[in-house]
Amino acid sequence: MRSQKSGVSPRSEPRESRWTRRPGEATRVPLLMAVVPIVGLLVGWFLDRRLATFPGLTILLLIVGFIAAARELWISAKQPPRKSQQPS
Repeated sequence: MRSQKSGVSPRSEPRESRWTRRPGEATRVPLLMAVVPIVGLLVGWFLDRRLATFPGLTILLLIVGFIAAARELWISAKQPPRKSQQPS
């Protein structure tokens, strides 16, 4: 009969691994949807001030930020879930 390490079943990942990965998974979507468009907005605003084209680049880069965030979410949603590494 095979001996198991205490607390780790062969079908599930270690408890520490599940708990440490969840905050990253839970915050990824809100951060993508908020940070990427804000970065586009700020870069557009900066360029508009430098090039005197306000509000053209601000609006354009804000839209590009939303599209980039949606694209990244689409790609991550299509990927199969990662399999956890089983302890040896």
